[in-house]
Amino acid sequence: SQFLSHLYRELSAAHQFNFVLDYLNRSQPQLHDDLPSHDEAHKTMLSYTFFAPRDSAFLNLWPQDTADPFVIDPSFRHDVLLSHFVRKRLYHDRDLVDGAVLEMADGKRTAKITRDGGKLTNPWVKSKFD
Repeated sequence: SQFLSHLYRELSAAHQFNFVLDYLNRSQPQLHDDLPSHDEAHKTMLSYTFFAPRDSAFLNLWPQDTADPFVIDPSFRHDVLLSHFVRKRLYHDRDLVDGAVLEMADGKRTAKITRDGGKLTNPWVKSKFD
């Protein structure tokens, strides 16, 4: 997918996204199917936004000297990655306003945007079934 290629290039330029790059690479075939570049029926390009977790976010998830769940469980990895995508292009000033609620690409979660003095903080993610 064109979007995934662009995403790899952008994240590779920064040095704080090594884990998510590895996980995206491992899940590429499934993500390619779930996030197509084109809507063939309407002959249009599709856009996405990815909320990229930094390496520190992954390091804080599991104890040291334990197996990486994102490596050993492909289904878990795919579900988590898909929950970080939104199925449209979002614009910082227009779409990411305080209180905005976004539906994530997995169709199971929403994220509520919060801003602290204009700075975007971690979106609060909630299952649609909670």
